[in-house]
Amino acid sequence: MLSGWLENYAELLQELGIGTPADPTPDDVDLLLALCRRDGPAALGRVRGPLAAIVWEPQLARLTAIRDHLGESAVCFAGGPGLLMLASEEAALLRHPAVSAEPDLGWLGRFAARMPLPPGRTAFRDIAELSPGEQCQWHHQSLRRWRVPAVLPSGLDREPDRRVCATRWREAFAAGIPPATRRGRQFGLMLSGGMDSTTVAAFGVPAIRASGRDVAAYCWRLDHFAEGDESPAIRDVASRVNVRVNWFSGDDLYPVLDPDSWPACPNLPQLNPFLGLNLAAYEAARSAGCDVVLNGHLGDYLYPHRHHGLADALRVGNWHQGSREWRELIRRFGPAGCWTSPDIRWFIKLFLKVRPRQIPPPYLAAPALRHFEKIEPWPPETEQAPHPAQWSNLFGTTSAMEMKYERYFASRAGIERRHPLRHQRILETVLALPGFLFFDPKRDKALTRDAMQGLLPDHVVHGVPGGNLSELFLHGVFRAGLPATRALLTHRGALWPEIVSRDYVNAALQAGPAAGAEQQRVLIAAAGMELWRHAIGRR
Repeated sequence: MLSGWLENYAELLQELGIGTPADPTPDDVDLLLALCRRDGPAALGRVRGPLAAIVWEPQLARLTAIRDHLGESAVCFAGGPGLLMLASEEAALLRHPAVSAEPDLGWLGRFAARMPLPPGRTAFRDIAELSPGEQCQWHHQSLRRWRVPAVLPSGLDREPDRRVCATRWREAFAAGIPPATRRGRQFGLMLSGGMDSTTVAAFGVPAIRASGRDVAAYCWRLDHFAEGDESPAIRDVASRVNVRVNWFSGDDLYPVLDPDSWPACPNLPQLNPFLGLNLAAYEAARSAGCDVVLNGHLGDYLYPHRHHGLADALRVGNWHQGSREWRELIRRFGPAGCWTSPDIRWFIKLFLKVRPRQIPPPYLAAPALRHFEKIEPWPPETEQAPHPAQWSNLFGTTSAMEMKYERYFASRAGIERRHPLRHQRILETVLALPGFLFFDPKRDKALTRDAMQGLLPDHVVHGVPGGNLSELFLHGVFRAGLPATRALLTHRGALWPEIVSRDYVNAALQAGPAAGAEQQRVLIAAAGMELWRHAIGRR
């Protein structure tokens, strides 16, 4: 069984030589099967891509499963003595009478606190999962689990010429994005005015067209929420890359958190308040005949933190850049204040090898606090990485959870959602580049903007990022949808008060649109847990 696709398909195809004139491009499943027949389950360790795979050897009564390092596809399992049940999502396992839907309060507490999630666990006590990059084998009525570390750069490149780095970054996009277009009849593109989806468009559309297949963009337009509308930039990008745009109105797709109408995922309590926009894009693409949608989702996770500039300049011995970073700190914080700036704090933590503190936030409720536990950094190789937070963002459990959530809704719409910016070549390149290349005082993703110069319209490359959807969110949760929000959070038998303080959530409701960013986030976490509880009940 294969969920996902093989990133190194061409390499494996050439190695096996199983293509014929009648079938020059075997399916990914057939290719993986041929590889396993030749090399046994050890072959699973050689495949790359956003995938999960399970191999059953009936003669040996042995089962082997693998999950990729990015965690884009899941392998969940449950069972007991002499019994193992596996599935690609938790909801499938919940259908078995031996599997309870009892929540894992420790997992939910870290979820509400936005802290890294415990690897190998899910929101259900009875259901485990393979962590990103983990493998398992069931043989002789026992389960063995192990993880192979990701083989990626563990140091930073010392190349001093920014133009050379921009060229390498552009070449990484050119090599990494087209493979995501290898399989598919007709493609959709979720296009915004930001650097991530426009970069996917610049390299993905020509690759699709070169193979004689069709592609179109599916985009929302916001007439009543002007600061979130990116239609002018989208039109210009679409004209530059020669792709037609299918528009739909997003003005009425604000979040009204009614469990009878708002879609919820039974696998986990994640809540994307802009899910209505995504679902409308999937449905429009599917209605037009698309089976694959490309997007730049989680593109922000590619990049190191903006506070890494000074430390990285000193690491690679770029004293000129170090001087620039120091002058910028003095300009922003003053001669005295710069010593307490995030950049200096990060540098000190790096030098002293200080681990992130795992202190539960004050808004967690007593039951969640009783189950709260500290966990080791994940993945384990994060501590040796130049940018631990960047590694955790890319290969950690939180991004894998977000991918699971988005994948659930895309698949229910009949769409395979692909993320070309997470290709191995792109990851190898970005993890080896110093952080100061990507941020300067006036631009975020600066090296990406340099790399895309000439491929995208100038005002997109050099303009101020748009697409602020906060007003759409506030209108849905605190204005037009306020009765639904209140009804959801005051529902009898609610789960969320076991995780989050009632007083904290009630204060956020009372503040309404004036609630702080953390209050809004915690309220959404509570609402997500309640929608999740309703979704489980319906099943």
